[in-house]
Amino acid sequence: MEFDLATGARRTANEPRYRAAPEHVLVLARDPLVIAAAAAAVGQRHGDALTFTRSGPEALARLAGPGAGPHHLVADPAAAGASWPHLLATLADPSARTSLVVVSAQPGNLPQAMAALPAEPALLAHAMNGKRPGPAGLPHSAAAELAAGLSRGEIVVRF
Repeated sequence: MEFDLATGARRTANEPRYRAAPEHVLVLARDPLVIAAAAAAVGQRHGDALTFTRSGPEALARLAGPGAGPHHLVADPAAAGASWPHLLATLADPSARTSLVVVSAQPGNLPQAMAALPAEPALLAHAMNGKRPGPAGLPHSAAAELAAGLSRGEIVVRF
């Protein structure tokens, strides 16, 4: 019997020494069906960390706060309220590494241009297994693009 130094747990000699770090999933929802489906989806993914928020400003604080941020944001736009455009803008930032999974217990109540998954754990788990955003590459003419971005007011400082 050995001990896993990372977790302090006992492990047998044939268990792998290192495991992939669990992903962090942030859930923004108030609807009990969405909350239950997100919790079940994360349970299917075995070991991911899960944090629930009930408001758009709280989710924004978690996304823009210190640290790496969550790997996935499972969000019901109804729970985000007026903060929804700000959440989308934060996730669209080239430095963002959080993937967005839009879910709603009542998808018919969403704006016309928006599609959402139903509150079904298997669909949510599958969506979280998709490709996550990676770091954005530099444009070919980086200096010119930076100057143009500065003049358009598109560059923001995050700390």
